[in-house]
Amino acid sequence: MDEAEWRKTFGMTLLGLTMGDKKYLKRNAIIALGNFIDERAVPALLQKQNHEDNGVKEYAGWALGRIRLKL
Repeated sequence: MDEAEWRKTFGMTLLGLTMGDKKYLKRNAIIALGNFIDERAVPALLQKQNHEDNGVKEYAGWALGRIRLKL
């Protein structure tokens, strides 16, 4: 979902107003994946290590580390 679609879909909802930017939703989803510790999330988390937002990148690394420790 690009930024225009994000704003159109969620801009005037509670989610859109509180998060403002979808990077926060991505970050929170990554944290959930790290806490869930499921190796099926690894491909998606690897992609997020190239994200333009440093917070998203850092949490993707954190989540991958948690998953790898459990494997």
